Amino acid sequence: MTQLEIIEEINKLTSIEQLEVIKTVLQTVQTESEQTKNLLKREVLRQQLEVSAQLMLNDYLNDEELTIFTALDGEDFYE
Repeated sequence: MTQLEIIEEINKLTSIEQLEVIKTVLQTVQTESEQTKNLLKREVLRQQLEVSAQLMLNDYLNDEELTIFTALDGEDFYE
């Protein structure tokens, strides 16, 4: 159905029915907008975390204060 056909059909409705259609369409658009906004926020957060991890990679690999416990990697804690 084209946009023109939809408008023609809406024009056949009573004013109250038209308002109900508008209300439903607005709710749908608002819901989709919120979902899109949430997806974008999650993607931005993921990108920020990725950049942060890349910036800290050298420290995680080489800073003795951060790697000292890797000496215990072969130890069995549940003996």
